[in-house]
Amino acid sequence: MRECPAEDGDNLGRAAASKVPRELIYVPIAHSAADMGSLAGELQRAWEQRADAAWERHQAEVAEYWRRVRDELLGHLQRKLGAPCASLERVRIYQDGLPVGGAKARQIVEEVAARGSDNYLLVKTLLERGAHIEAAEQAHLLKEEYELVRRGLAAHFSVEAGHLQEQYRERAAALLNQRDEFIARAIARTLGPDEIGVLFIGALHHILPRLPCDISVTFIPTPPAEQA
Repeated sequence: MRECPAEDGDNLGRAAASKVPRELIYVPIAHSAADMGSLAGELQRAWEQRADAAWERHQAEVAEYWRRVRDELLGHLQRKLGAPCASLERVRIYQDGLPVGGAKARQIVEEVAARGSDNYLLVKTLLERGAHIEAAEQAHLLKEEYELVRRGLAAHFSVEAGHLQEQYRERAAALLNQRDEFIARAIARTLGPDEIGVLFIGALHHILPRLPCDISVTFIPTPPAEQA
């Protein structure tokens, strides 16, 4: 059982407004080249130093992962909402790396999905079926992290790689902590009674210990230990 943080004013207000539990579907992100934008080339170089065809193999594994996520997620929502074509009005999406919601978020989702991102193609499907999308991040933290990643990748090929990467790791950890705090608060504040949240989140994040206890968590894809 996960530990729950002390409730702040926002969380207490939301919890007191309803005795109905809230559900959060937790989907770890496997990034494809389409998610990486201008960083994709440098990431591919780093992968290709490890083994022949490693990049292509990795991308195939990512595509298979997202096929499984899509099937499990849509199946779970169908069971919860009661019909294959049921509206997803009760569903709220929280996307790692997306600092806006509403119409602006929908525009970004359309653009990234058009580049072939499996993650964003699935988000697009949910939105088309009536789901809402919330601002999950702060833009200034994302911009700083982007620059850190770019410099970290450049350092991978530098003679000063060890020193530069240590600096990168220290600041990246602090940024990740700040982002996690904001994401958890955004979920606690916006996920309403009897609603289902879907969080698409990178593997390095630690959101769960920061969520209030009235939010139950479902993992998709189902962890191997829970499959039977």
